[in-house]
This record gives sequence, structure tokens and C-alpha cells, in this order.
Amino acid sequence: MKSIRLTLVLLSAMLALVGAETLNAQEKDAGFDAVKGNAAVQIIIPYVDPVFFEEVTVHGGDPSILIRYTTLIVNAWFDAAAAYHPTAVGVYSTPERQTPYDPSDNSALNVAMASASKAIVDQCFPNHRKEWKMMLDEVIGDRGDDPTIRQAVIIGKDAGKAVWKGRLNDGMNHSGTMGGHEAMPMPFADYTGYAPVNTPYAVNDPSRWQPAVERMGTGKYRAQMFVTPQYGLVTPYTELWSLDLPLPAPSKSNVKNLTEYTAQANEVLAKSAAMTDEQKMLAEFYENKLFSLPVSAVVASMIQGMDLMEFVHMFFAQEVAIFDAGIWIWAKKKEFDAVRPFTAIPYLHGDSLVSAWGGPGKGTVELPASNWTSYLPVADHPEYPSASACLCRAHATVLQQVTGTNDLFWEVPFAKGSSFVEPGITPAADFTFTFNTWDEFAEVCGLTRLWSGVHFEDSVNNIKVPCTKIGAAAAAYVDGLVAGGDGSGAEGKGKKRKK
Repeated sequence: MKSIRLTLVLLSAMLALVGAETLNAQEKDAGFDAVKGNAAVQIIIPYVDPVFFEEVTVHGGDPSILIRYTTLIVNAWFDAAAAYHPTAVGVYSTPERQTPYDPSDNSALNVAMASASKAIVDQCFPNHRKEWKMMLDEVIGDRGDDPTIRQAVIIGKDAGKAVWKGRLNDGMNHSGTMGGHEAMPMPFADYTGYAPVNTPYAVNDPSRWQPAVERMGTGKYRAQMFVTPQYGLVTPYTELWSLDLPLPAPSKSNVKNLTEYTAQANEVLAKSAAMTDEQKMLAEFYENKLFSLPVSAVVASMIQGMDLMEFVHMFFAQEVAIFDAGIWIWAKKKEFDAVRPFTAIPYLHGDSLVSAWGGPGKGTVELPASNWTSYLPVADHPEYPSASACLCRAHATVLQQVTGTNDLFWEVPFAKGSSFVEPGITPAADFTFTFNTWDEFAEVCGLTRLWSGVHFEDSVNNIKVPCTKIGAAAAAYVDGLVAGGDGSGAEGKGKKRKK
């Protein structure tokens, strides 16, 4: 119930932030205006996000699985939209060309997008099929007998099915049959044989990742597993592995370099002790990958005055960026298997008192280092490099390239007591934070991982060059598809389109 309430709050906030009036949102009784509206923002996301919060994530902080689902959906939008574009080709299918898209009438494109979404989520979340039918019906409205609308339903359905088929065996183990589980599928389970060096109860190597123990309810706890270590083996959209993506080893996380190891751990403690309400709320803002990244893209599309076709192309470009960035990040996380602060700090200081954030509502206190934890939940994967920092950098790069400007000027309000970590307490008063540029959006994203104690500094700083290149490659890849090619580009070196 808590996740559902959270979803409704977030969705209401999203519509308010992007200016629902300018999207011609109608009163509920009037229904969705398919001619002038944007089904992605007004219908599809509000239907899909509550299911994500119910079945996948609590606070939107599970990127490898969430990115998987969102990319399938948005790829289906893109492939369906190709039918209404004079040159664009899809990634997994290109439907027969229809009457070219007219920005004064979004109806056919909206229906095709909704139908494509339904084809994906029918497969991903079959127990919600009644809701997915309602989603499509809401976009179709009373035009179900219109031949153009009927054709759009078919185009979307075929595009969604092609994307589903094209991505099903890409290495993510979506079906759950890999690793000898054909009889009893385990979707997204590891098939690489990864095993942590440390246990939740013993640190055998203080340089390596340790699974945390998470509270699941009153008296109930679970030990973490490295989530989707196979993500690094997934087939990317771009020629990701042909790019020059420099990333040094996390030498400061090697306990043999004890002076640096200690210094970076103590820096985390200092930032934990100094956390402000603003820093806490910004950390929570970026933790929610269903809000910070997609809503910033919607805001950019509105500022730029994009039509629905341009919106689809932009949104797919940023999805390709974060999908491929995730592949690279997870490959490196598995390669380095680096220690997180919650392990290093107790290892160094034991039961000695340290000054740090003391838990929800307690502020900065003196507490045993063995009791210290990060402000944000401890993620279930190794520390280096930072996923959030890289995703934000790749996302910001795409949006700069698509919009042709670094300007953003997005004002985000934070309501008193709206924290999910310290509900009713933080922030102590309403405030608004303005992201003036995309560079600032990416920079603050990385800083929040340091403030909240989930990463060390090198994990954030060392991703800037490679993740910028991944974002540029994604933009070039989608530009190539829109132009009618295979997604290749001077920067992107994109993969050839699937047949």
C-alpha cells in the first residue's frame, strides 16, 4: 500500500512539473485527447509506473531491471513510430509506411505507441493484462472503428512483438531459462557463476564487495545477492565495446593502499555528518530512476516545443544511452567487485565512535562505526563505478545533443516532510531546487551518491569521460535510424539493424 501511495504522489508531481495543461490534459470525465495529447506521459507512464513500484522496486532505485522494462517499451514506441515517419527505420521491425505524421493530429501515433506498449507489458506483467487493455482503450477512446486507428493498433502490436522477440535472448536472461533452469525458469537470475568473496557476516577481503543484510519487515531480514551480474554480457544497441571508455582500477578501494583506503572512508563519514536537508532530498530525487531521468526529458521536450514524433525519438535516444551505459557499468562492477562504504567503515573503525548521520530523524550523532550505514539504501551490487552517476551523465549528454543546448532551467519543488527515508521530518520546510544546465543535473546526481554514503569519490569522478561517450554514441545511433540507416554514426559506430 505504501508503494501505491508513493506512486500516486510521484505521478501527480510529474504531471504538475511538466505542465499538464500545456499537454492539453482533459478533465477525467472528458477522457484523453488523442489528437493533441501525449499518450506516453498522460496514459502509458501513469498505468505502468504503479506496477513497477508494486512488482519491481520500492523507491525506484533498482536500475538494471527498471531500465530493462522501460527500454523495451520505448523501443516499441520508436519502431511503431517509424511507420509514420518518411525515413526512420525501426530497430527490430519497420512497419509499412503510413500517411506521414502530422503534428496537428497525434491520434494514430498515440494509439500505435499505446498498442506497442501493451504488447510489451502483456509479456512482462501478464497478471495485469486487464489494466493494459484499459490503457489502450483509454487512448483509443470512441474511435475504435476508424480504419486509421485500427491500423495503428496493428502497427503498434506488431512493433511491440518484434521488440520483445528481438530482445528476449540478448543475454539478460529475461525468460529465466538460462543456467539450466528450463523446467523452472528464474527470470533475470545469474547464469555467470558469480559468487561474493565476502559473506553478509564475515569480511574475508576488505577490498571486495560484501552483500548487506536488509530488513524486510518486523523480525524479517534477507541477505543480498549481486543483482543481474549478467547485465554486462547483454547485447548493446550501439557498438559499445568499440568505444574508447577509459576507467582506472579503484586503487583507493584496495586495502593494501591503506592510507588512501582510510582517507576515502573517512571522507564518506565527514559527508554523512554534514548532510543537509537539501542534500538528503536531492539524493532521494536521483534514487528514483522512474522520476528524475524521465521527467527531466519530458521537461526538455516541452521547453523545446517538440512534437510527438520528436518526443519519441528523443526519449528513445536517452533510453539507448542509459541501457548501454548500464551494460558497461555492470561489466565493470563485476570486473572490479569493489567494497562499499558500509563495509570499509566498520572494518577500519570497528566499534569506535564516529560522527555521522545516526538514522532516520536522529541527525548527526556519535555512534559505533560498526552501526553506521548510508542514508540511502545499500544497493545490491558492487561499488565501482557508480551506476547513478553514469546513467545521469549519459542521459544529460543525449539531451544536450538532441536539444542543441546545455540549458535546462528546471525548477523542482520539494515539500516539507516528503522524504521517504525521514518521512514527516525532512525537509523541515518547503524548498525549490533549480537545475540550470544539463551539466549541473549530471554533476549533482554524482554528488548525491557521495553525500548519501553509497559511493566513494573515484566511483563518481572516473565515469565522466566514458559515460559522456556512451551518451554521444546513443544520440548518433538513433540519429542514424531516423535518417534511414542502421544507426551508425561518426561517434556512435552503431550496431546494424536487426532483420
